[in-house]
Amino acid sequence: MNNDNKVEYKSTITVEFITKAYDIASGDVVDVIPDSYSAKLESVENIPRELADLPVEVVNNNRFLVDFYASPDTSSEVYCGNGYYVVLYYSKDLRKYAERQMIIVVPDKK
Repeated sequence: MNNDNKVEYKSTITVEFITKAYDIASGDVVDVIPDSYSAKLESVENIPRELADLPVEVVNNNRFLVDFYASPDTSSEVYCGNGYYVVLYYSKDLRKYAERQMIIVVPDKK
């Protein structure tokens, strides 16, 4: 895991998601422009639990930025030293997708 997957407690990290899929017919990786989307904060467990909704910014048709403020203000279950999934859920043509990135909350360096 690199530093891009860490955020200081009571700081914000922005996670980028680019929605793509493998096209079986052409063999190419193609952009997926979702019909719908949402972002969630989830626990890191065998069966992740939803902890909070997260804000999503659409940069273009298939690029999304999701902000995670690492604080109990986001969810009462956010603690320093824990890992969390930032998840983008989206659908296209009735197919559902989920893209997850794990983020570790580390102590504030101040």
